[in-house]
Amino acid sequence: MAGIPTSLDGWRAPVKTEHNDDWPMAEIIFSKQPPGVAVPSHATALYYVHWLDFNKRLDEWVAAERVDFTKLQPPTLCKSNKKGSSGNNNNVVSLLDLP
Repeated sequence: MAGIPTSLDGWRAPVKTEHNDDWPMAEIIFSKQPPGVAVPSHATALYYVHWLDFNKRLDEWVAAERVDFTKLQPPTLCKSNKKGSSGNNNNVVSLLDLP
């Protein structure tokens, strides 16, 4: 899996749901290697994900084969709006845009 960052914490990707063939977008909160893995890699990792637009109680650990690494999105930062919120998403900045 060339080109994948070392840490995926905060990155977003489609993740296959357990009971059907849906691939909703989820944020990777944390990753870990299962016990007994000889050569750690993204392919053997487990990922704790938060499904975007869903309640946190649905967050779960998923195996790497359920994560679509070809559609990874980098973490984003929100700039604070000193004059109040305007109700739009113009304040979202990609980490790739920062100096």
